This record gives sequence, structure tokens and C-alpha cells, in this order.
Amino acid sequence: MRRYGIPLIVIIISSIGLYLFKNYAFFTYKGTMVVILTALALFIYGVYLNIGKSKKSDTWIKKFIVFSFFILLVMMQLGLFRVRFISIFLDVIGADNLIYSMLYIYLGFIFF
Repeated sequence: MRRYGIPLIVIIISSIGLYLFKNYAFFTYKGTMVVILTALALFIYGVYLNIGKSKKSDTWIKKFIVFSFFILLVMMQLGLFRVRFISIFLDVIGADNLIYSMLYIYLGFIFF
């Protein structure tokens, strides 16, 4: 249950939460919050995919680098920040929302 059930529960809870937020929250920066909440939900999903796969890492440097790259990707997706070589790489591979989603899940997966 733990290895397969918890990621499924994360999918269900996050999809219901995002649905409710998209349809019932009304304020100025709603689109920005939807992007941030979606990125966090995908990151958490990636973390729970790694349950039971490997020994948990206690290195704070790796976690800091992964989370910094996560914040950088969110800011790039929102258009607030741009790093030239990352932007060129994402343009070459044709980055759209699917690529960003897969990167968020991967970053969550390697976080622990």
C-alpha cells in the first residue's frame, strides 16, 4: 500500500484541490498561484514515488541544489526570471507544460 497507494492518494488529493482552487478562488494572481500549486503537487508526487526505492539522503547540499533548481524552473515558467543556457536548452527540446511537469516530478524524485 505504501509504495503504490500513497502516490495515488497524492494524485487524487492534489487534483481535487487544484480543481477546487481553479473553480472557486477569485483573486488577481490566480494564474500564478495555479502554476505554483501545480508545480508543488508534481514535486510532492515525485517525492512519494521514491518511497522504498533508496536510502534517504541526509545531505543538505543536494537538497538545496534540487530545491533551488525547482524554484528557478517555476520562476522561468512564470516568466519572472530567465537563464540563457537553460532557456536555450528548453527551447531546443520544445519545452511546454509537459516538459516542465516531467522536470518537477524528476526533481521531487531525486530530492531524497
